[in-house]
Amino acid sequence: GDSETIIPYNLKTRDNRGWSPETIEAKKLGWAPRDSDSLREHLLDEGFTKEVLLATGLFNVTNDGKLLPFLQARYTLPYFDDEGNPVYIIARSVDTDIPGGKDGEGPDFFSENKYIKLRKSQLEEPIYGTQTIEQGEPLIITEGIADAITAHEHNIPAISPVTKEFKDKHYPILRDLIVENDVPQVFIIQDADPPTSTVPEKFKDEYHQEYDPDEDENRTEPQQ
Repeated sequence: GDSETIIPYNLKTRDNRGWSPETIEAKKLGWAPRDSDSLREHLLDEGFTKEVLLATGLFNVTNDGKLLPFLQARYTLPYFDDEGNPVYIIARSVDTDIPGGKDGEGPDFFSENKYIKLRKSQLEEPIYGTQTIEQGEPLIITEGIADAITAHEHNIPAISPVTKEFKDKHYPILRDLIVENDVPQVFIIQDADPPTSTVPEKFKDEYHQEYDPDEDENRTEPQQ
């Protein structure tokens, strides 16, 4: 079916976060159509088999064998390896102020999450932006993927966990990347948003005094 027209990144958000057309093309930033057919039919027309489409993690299969896209009505942001090959993809909502999910009226009718990632059983998420690391050059670690892309647009090496922190399995990889590339300095740049986590509460004296382990379902023991 026909898919609605979405304003490109550089026109929709150029005054705040938008990127140049060159960056959009180089990063292959795109759009996952809202309808259930156009992406599948396009890829089939390009010569890809249904087995290949399913192996990408971009499609789910119904009981009757039909392939439905995993990502719909979202901006898509792929990851690339050192050779420029796509290895992973995430998708960002168009407008997180509009309720999504199956009962919402927003465009993200499959999820209310700001970002959607592929299932771990399909593809393991790598560290974003490792191909921009340069020998002997400082490195920036950003919290979000958008900030990393902006740094890349200005030829600044930058990587991102695409969340508030790296996964445990990424720390040895991160260490090796820094050591092997002789990175002299690493700058960690977090978002400027006010903290929403309750973690700091665990360090307060009041929390220690009022803590009751019998009522702690989330195992948030006080921290020294």
